[in-house]
Amino acid sequence: MFFLLGKSANDFFCPSLTVIAKVLGLSESLAGVTILAFGNGSPDIFTSLAGAPHGRSELIFGELLGSGLFVTTVIAGSIITIRPFKVVNRSFMRDLIFYLGAVYWAFYIFYKGVITTWEAIGFIILYLVYIAVVLSEKFCIKTQLPIDVEKSAEEGKTGDFPDRNGQTSTLSLPGSSSHDPSEVLDRKRSLTVSIVQELAIQQERSKELQSQGIAAEPPMPQEDCTLDENTPLLTGKASTRRPNIWRELQEGLVQLIGPKKPECCLANRVLHWLQLPIVLILALIVPVVNYTALRHGWCRPLNALHCLTCPLFCIFATQVATVAVIWPWLQLWYLVFLFGCVAFAFILLATKPYTPPRYHSIFAFLGFVGAVVTIYMVANEVVNLLRAIGILSNFSDTLLGMTVLAWGNSIGDFITNVSIAKQGFERMGFSACFGGPLFNILLGIGISFTMATIGSGENQVYIHYGDFGPVIAIFLAISLLSSLIALILMGFTTRRAYGIYLLLLYFLFLGVAILAEVGQLPLDWLPGSRSPVLNP
Repeated sequence: MFFLLGKSANDFFCPSLTVIAKVLGLSESLAGVTILAFGNGSPDIFTSLAGAPHGRSELIFGELLGSGLFVTTVIAGSIITIRPFKVVNRSFMRDLIFYLGAVYWAFYIFYKGVITTWEAIGFIILYLVYIAVVLSEKFCIKTQLPIDVEKSAEEGKTGDFPDRNGQTSTLSLPGSSSHDPSEVLDRKRSLTVSIVQELAIQQERSKELQSQGIAAEPPMPQEDCTLDENTPLLTGKASTRRPNIWRELQEGLVQLIGPKKPECCLANRVLHWLQLPIVLILALIVPVVNYTALRHGWCRPLNALHCLTCPLFCIFATQVATVAVIWPWLQLWYLVFLFGCVAFAFILLATKPYTPPRYHSIFAFLGFVGAVVTIYMVANEVVNLLRAIGILSNFSDTLLGMTVLAWGNSIGDFITNVSIAKQGFERMGFSACFGGPLFNILLGIGISFTMATIGSGENQVYIHYGDFGPVIAIFLAISLLSSLIALILMGFTTRRAYGIYLLLLYFLFLGVAILAEVGQLPLDWLPGSRSPVLNP
């Protein structure tokens, strides 16, 4: 379940969000704190959406705060222990202060036992305030940087720029600024990483296609697609022929699924074959537009098939397929199937095999809807599975949410952030440890309980965080306050000893959680260990 949740988000949801951000003309800063953050936090948010209508408030509280504690201790501590680095103090302080405020507000709302529609909307408003602060900082940096550069050029000053580990190095460059715009340098560094990763992906896909007998094509520009429709993709005798529709479909699926590499270890080969059926089903249902893929992921027969499978899947999954339209006998899925057949025929007859059409980006919006429905369905099943585990094992929703569910939704963040840190970009991975959980808690609670309160008919719902709720909130507050105080005292330069402290703090939390769950550690002495308002 967790693999399917992560696969849907990473391989099918996030690429669509990237294309949508480009089509809508969103700036890098705005896209980073909205669309791309939504893509990274989608498992947590959709899990909250699945749990809120069923009264699983303990599960939501435990998962959101549990994953936040895991990320800010285990992941952040692992990054710090790799090698010391200098933290960007401005963005770190901003994210940490907002996150502390969000945790305090969430705990207060759950402590009083009821949440109203306006209180839930307040979480969304706080997130909008956070976006406004981020954009205002970026705007101030952009307006201030040219002035500083001009002054430095006139005075002939030498600019100091931090290297990859955050240390400063002096560069005698004409016009370089003595002012250290760390945010701008971080943005340049992130763009460099994106370019390097994109080139690596292109080279890797070329090798994979060649191993399957498919000739590699040069990377395509993002704006214009100029490949000729008769460009051969096959080597040998078949290269002089125009491939048939089945050959095109095979090539498109190979791009999405990826061929098995003979040089991989046994574990990776086994994992490849285990995930193959799941990825194949997703590839046949959800379209993907990916700027780093060959031809941006265009496959004429596969995209034509998506015009049928994706809309039908969405309406059946959301249980609206049999809704009557205009006449009682005319059900919604009749119309969707009819329009899907028309679109299917149009794509096959009016487009070229190896040249993406100008409207190819429309499939990103279709893929966005399909991925959202898929993730929401899987999140529902995860919640139901945890409910069954809780009934059989007599574990509370809070414990399951802050351990099993939090680990499952955060394992992808752990792999990604630690990998980035090992490549020498520790600051980037460390910053994500605080910005990501902030997004999850604000929109996870805000969106899910806004919908739940409106759907209740009373504009409020009763909530409870369980007996263990105060403990997880206390440990998360200790983690955040420790990071705030320690980094200020260390001059915003991390040390391995502090990373080890964060790891030990999380293991201490797990020990307390297990002892409390088995009844060996009473929690009645904690203020607010039981919510004063219980579910009726």
